[in-house]
Amino acid sequence: ARRPWVPLLDLLDADDATLLERYGIWYIADRDPDHLRRNALVALGNTDAHHDPRVAVAIAVHVDAARAMVAAHAVWAAHRLGLDHLGNGWHRPLHTPQLWTAFTTDSATSKSGRSWPVTDTVLY
Repeated sequence: ARRPWVPLLDLLDADDATLLERYGIWYIADRDPDHLRRNALVALGNTDAHHDPRVAVAIAVHVDAARAMVAAHAVWAAHRLGLDHLGNGWHRPLHTPQLWTAFTTDSATSKSGRSWPVTDTVLY
């Protein structure tokens, strides 16, 4: 059934086939479910759900994602929610100039008190 909202944690927990079955009606770049995961991580990072242990688990799983695009956005979401410890072991290179800009530009404050950009640079 179509709903006016998307359960982000369910989306982040789903496998590729399930994501395409549930959300395949949407435009998904290259029909690649990792784009849905990236967008879900951005949406999650813009919530106030840092107190929910399910959020920490979902982010931690995606910090270790095979694809750098997903992992980098999980680190970003962790930082936005003040859960910096989830991304402490992340040492992969930032794979796009836009994402590097997002990680190094100061323009807002995260829940952890650290400066963080509020831009669309991570939504490429």
